[in-house]
Amino acid sequence: MASRTLFHVSEVPNIEHFTPRPTDAGQRVVWAIDAAHLPNYFLPRECPRVCVRRGTHSDGELVSQLLGASTHRNAWRARLAVTTLYVYEFESSSFRCVDINAGYFHSTATLQPISITRTTNLESELSHCGVELIAVESLWPIHRAVENSALEFSCIRMRNAMPEA
Repeated sequence: MASRTLFHVSEVPNIEHFTPRPTDAGQRVVWAIDAAHLPNYFLPRECPRVCVRRGTHSDGELVSQLLGASTHRNAWRARLAVTTLYVYEFESSSFRCVDINAGYFHSTATLQPISITRTTNLESELSHCGVELIAVESLWPIHRAVENSALEFSCIRMRNAMPEA
């Protein structure tokens, strides 16, 4: 893999070394995200989300329907205003891509970040990245819609989403 920068986003400040941790699959890895998908993580860690972007073969009508969903206010939106995140930067040579659509990378090495950036105004950071943040009453209809579409998507922390009515 050509060298590029990868990131890990955390609410924990000053992590000096990243040690591989167990995954659901039983592997021990350090997890990172590529720059294109970094905005998916400018939210409180446990916040459930469906991140959608237009792909080469995306249905423009479906994107418009999803993005025009709501301006619902919820507790996660309130937490967004008070959350500080730390973006740890890594050189990518020890990482392998595990999901190009979601921008996920794993390394089995213990790693030291090459830089740390403190981010406090998450809504502004998302806006700067061109992200349209929409809070909805339920993520499940969007989750179902993107699963079988040509959209590029990532469903994160869905275990924390409100149950379907």
